[in-house]
Amino acid sequence: LAVALQLARVCAGTVAPETLLSVVKTESGFNPLAIGDC
Repeated sequence: LAVALQLARVCAGTVAPETLLSVVKTESGFNPLAIGDC
């Protein structure tokens, strides 16, 4: 989680870290290898 917060600050500085983490949690559950089923 700490790494994700650091990346959020660096890569999406204008987005609130809480918002970005909420999206990541919903979309992939923090699994970097997740593949969508769209």
